[in-house]
Amino acid sequence: MVKVTIMLGRPNDEEAFQWFESQQDLEMALRTPEAQATIEDLVSFASGGVTVVTSVVHEELMAMTPVR
Repeated sequence: MVKVTIMLGRPNDEEAFQWFESQQDLEMALRTPEAQATIEDLVSFASGGVTVVTSVVHEELMAMTPVR
């Protein structure tokens, strides 16, 4: 599973996170017109820059991590 996080300050909303079953699914999603429009929007309003973080999530490790 691959998680994409777009951070414009500290996220406080689940809408800031998108989940994909695989890296290939993420890459296919980024090729869509909707993703391209989102990227163009980011460029137009995030004039100070934007950080996009992707990470591979290992579900078996998530189950072992205590919630605080």
